[in-house]
Amino acid sequence: MDKRNSRRSKVEIVDNAVGNIFKKYDENQDDYMNLNEFTKMIDDLNLHPKLRMDPKELKRIFEMMDIDRDGKVSKEELINALLVISSRSH
Repeated sequence: MDKRNSRRSKVEIVDNAVGNIFKKYDENQDDYMNLNEFTKMIDDLNLHPKLRMDPKELKRIFEMMDIDRDGKVSKEELINALLVISSRSH
């Protein structure tokens, strides 16, 4: 598989995962994740101990993902963040 196909399938996988995340955690169904919804996701996935995140660090990460600085994370912003994380892990 060439890099373009590999990248495309990674994007499709991440896009599908983000769709499922938003179905579960976007409580007000506005197609954005606010800090409370994001924190609930991190809590449910039990990522605090693994990532050693306190509330201040969690807010910092959320703000880094919020590219347009509107106080919420869109599906596209979350997809981009996950793709960056994924590319760094290889």
